Amino acid sequence: MEEKELLKSFCEFLKREKGASPHTIRGYRRDVEDFFVFLKKNYSISIENTKPFHIRAFLISLKSLKKSSLFRKISAVRTFFNFLIYDGKIEINPASIIEMRGREKNLPSFLSVEEIFSLLDSEELKESKRDRAILEFLYDTGLRISELLSLKLRDIDFKNRVLLVRGKRGKERMVPVGEKGIKAVKEYIDERKENAPESPLFCGRNGKPLSDRSVRRLIKKYSILCGIPKRVTPHTLRHTYATHLLEGGADIRAIQELLGHSTIASTQQYLHSSVGRLMEVYDRAHPRAKK
Repeated sequence: MEEKELLKSFCEFLKREKGASPHTIRGYRRDVEDFFVFLKKNYSISIENTKPFHIRAFLISLKSLKKSSLFRKISAVRTFFNFLIYDGKIEINPASIIEMRGREKNLPSFLSVEEIFSLLDSEELKESKRDRAILEFLYDTGLRISELLSLKLRDIDFKNRVLLVRGKRGKERMVPVGEKGIKAVKEYIDERKENAPESPLFCGRNGKPLSDRSVRRLIKKYSILCGIPKRVTPHTLRHTYATHLLEGGADIRAIQELLGHSTIASTQQYLHSSVGRLMEVYDRAHPRAKK
């Protein structure tokens, strides 16, 4: 199979079997393409005959990159060889024995309550009911961008303010929606022409589903207009949702379920934001902390 066809099949595998977002698929495709170029330039071997040595040499050639970028590269290459095993082309993953220690752990970026309110209540956002509904919805539900874009109109129960979400690997969960989010979506769909149950909850002017890039672009646009001095992405709003729930006293197990995390370890990254609140509780409640 030629490289282009192999990459196409790999991307389909990521979407179908892994439930990867378009953003992740594009990144993994680029990383695997870089690996192909490296092999062609330095070794006369087919991809099926790749050994751990070749992968180590590839990583050494990228030593100028940050650790986070290196981890993404090895993750992409390892996943690609897992795909080849899945497809019956090889039996052993040559990247499985590659270990990289000391991975940089970046704490999730999030907005303060003042920043998220300034964004959602901004005059600029009132000009577009659709854009307002998208931003309200992301903060109200903490959805991944891929989950938001896959929503159909039938997935939302307006009366009970609850949403049926299909997450990674097709796993379904129920997520509550705030009154402001419900109101914003109602105002948006009331001005639309196409409101069949199977139609996308959020769509472009042509009635087709919005792209990942379009949503990222509109979030960036409004955050700049509001003067927020940090990079804001769909994941920033997801982190903000989780952080504010935790700081408001929500149980971390409940947050895990709302976010659709398969393990509690993924949710525990949000504990960092509550250290200050926990210190206040300690100082107020612990006998040895009282003056």
